[in-house]
Amino acid sequence: FPRSRCLQGHVVSKVTLASFSFPRQKHYFYFSPTLSNMRCAQCEADKLSVEFPETAVTDACEHIPTNCLRCLAVQFSQQKPPNASKTISSSFGKTCPECDVPLSQKDWLRFTDAVEAPAFALNVTNIGVITNEKGVLQPKSASLTAASSASNAKGSSSTSAAEPGPLTTGEFYVVLLTGERFPFSLKNHTGVQALKTALKKVANVEPTKQKLIFQGTELNEHGQDSLAAYGIGPGSYIQLIIILFAITSGSLVRNVTFRLYWGYPATGKDYLDGTCLVFRDGPEDIMVYDYMHSFRPPFPHIKHSGDVMDDVGKRGHHEIVVDLANLPPDVRQLYFVLSSFQSPTIGHFPNPSFQMFDRDKPTEQLCSYTIANAKDHQAVILACVSRTVQGWQVAAVGRLSLGNVNDYDPIIDTITTIMFDLA
Repeated sequence: FPRSRCLQGHVVSKVTLASFSFPRQKHYFYFSPTLSNMRCAQCEADKLSVEFPETAVTDACEHIPTNCLRCLAVQFSQQKPPNASKTISSSFGKTCPECDVPLSQKDWLRFTDAVEAPAFALNVTNIGVITNEKGVLQPKSASLTAASSASNAKGSSSTSAAEPGPLTTGEFYVVLLTGERFPFSLKNHTGVQALKTALKKVANVEPTKQKLIFQGTELNEHGQDSLAAYGIGPGSYIQLIIILFAITSGSLVRNVTFRLYWGYPATGKDYLDGTCLVFRDGPEDIMVYDYMHSFRPPFPHIKHSGDVMDDVGKRGHHEIVVDLANLPPDVRQLYFVLSSFQSPTIGHFPNPSFQMFDRDKPTEQLCSYTIANAKDHQAVILACVSRTVQGWQVAAVGRLSLGNVNDYDPIIDTITTIMFDLA
């Protein structure tokens, strides 16, 4: 067999995976491991473990962290150094809210790195929600969005439809699916076309490849060019979807090959898992194609290659062939994912990437996409192929996630937060 994988028994959220080693196949007892939840001692909300510090707030703390990152950020912002009129962005005057141990500059930098990581810093519930000059969340119209309703439940107030609309000064943000964001001035960018031109400079994305979403509505410079007409004001977040390639119904491209690449880590030859997740009209109807499920006779439109390893070039890839022209009409989206197998993260695998080819012209690349830094996550959702009125569109995603071939649920949970913007 080309590869022998063995899964060592380990603890996942206090639940054990007991396993055995067989060539090219994993055999294990699966005791419902799930993404662990923790309760914040400050806000008393149940949150995912990734929303808490990975270590104690300071190196001197002798307790586990029980406050979530958001509550810690609020408490630190309220800690003012002696004789200071306002909080300053350093460790000076800051102490652990749980044990009052002072923070060193090293402790403070570790905390700021955690809260500035894209997976945490981007609050996706606030995309499309306007923040006024007082920092109050306000919806676009009298019909409250889910985000503003949640804000009200926590004690924030929102404006009514009778109050003035969005302000025309201040900053708004354009956010990639990776969490990277770009600030723009409302005064200098009043139209959709002007914004797309500015995005070309800062994000290096051609305007024709940009799909801008605000509150579930695509911004269209040919229909309504004014940002204010969409309700965009200071503090607004606009989602940027990068369209890598479009296949129309009359296109000669019918069968496509998707290659998911990874580089060998410094320790030598190692493997990632390339997966295609197929979403159909039924909410529970999700099909998986990976190295264990390479072909399904009742659904012959997708084939997975298994491992293709290049020891000379020191990189591996999985190849997934999709007959787009003959996919059943209830297939809406396909997501392409790279995830770790034995390694705790994919961070030490260089250059995870996505390439797409016309199967009939295997040397002519149609589009590609590379992740610059996967950091300390188990998986990266590289790209999405969505059915459109005209045919299919391929979008770059780059969203990091928990989960792997042993438990796809966290990956699916991540996908559900972005799938409607990609549709």
